[in-house]
Amino acid sequence: MNLKKNDKIILIAGVAILIIAGIGIAVYTSPNTDEIKVGDTEPDYSSFSYSWIKNSADNIIEDNIYVEKSSTYNDDLAINSPTGSVITNIDIEIIWEDDYTYGLLRKKGEDTLYVTVTDEKGVSKTDSATGGENMTFQFNSINDMPSSDSILAEDKAEAMKILDGMIAGENNANFDIEVSVETGERLFRPLKFLRDKGNDFQIKAKYTYYLYELEDPIDDFNDDENKTTGDEDGSNIALGDFYKNLCYGRSMI
Repeated sequence: MNLKKNDKIILIAGVAILIIAGIGIAVYTSPNTDEIKVGDTEPDYSSFSYSWIKNSADNIIEDNIYVEKSSTYNDDLAINSPTGSVITNIDIEIIWEDDYTYGLLRKKGEDTLYVTVTDEKGVSKTDSATGGENMTFQFNSINDMPSSDSILAEDKAEAMKILDGMIAGENNANFDIEVSVETGERLFRPLKFLRDKGNDFQIKAKYTYYLYELEDPIDDFNDDENKTTGDEDGSNIALGDFYKNLCYGRSMI
């Protein structure tokens, strides 16, 4: 059969269209080998419960500090509890004895110590004491008391790492402290006044902290994926998928 020139052109164009369409369909339906990885499986997650154990400590922070009557003692105090703990409150004590006094029935020549303690939040507390009376500065809101909960992780080491990240920095506190002294007997005992150069003291810290205790996993959430729980509209969702979507590597609230 003899085809006209225009018919040949139409026939060739049609064949070309069919070939291009076939190639497009083949490419579209072929699997993406880049997304298929041999042995690539979803990790197993377990639920680890944790609770908090209350502890207390009583430490001398600075000892044998001498402050002269013509100067002011300034320093930074760093108080640290063990890793994996949370400090909730701290009492800073100034302990001292008046070094030069006299008199039997009534003490004379007593020194007066002036102290200001400032925390990281800018809260300052000031007090003074005469004759060797100790002073205590209470800071009761360093951190909130932690609550017990549970967390999803592949193993206990990962659970501890997540918990440590959640409370990072909450096991230490820093303070600024200023101490000055005013010696006694300025007018009536000039020799004793000249002999009394100042006074020594020590800084003590009492604090409460909570250390977490991590329990063994409750169950394996991947093994319970076939369990279901009903939602409000009556539909069901897989329990494993529900918890993984809600708490993937995070603390359950």
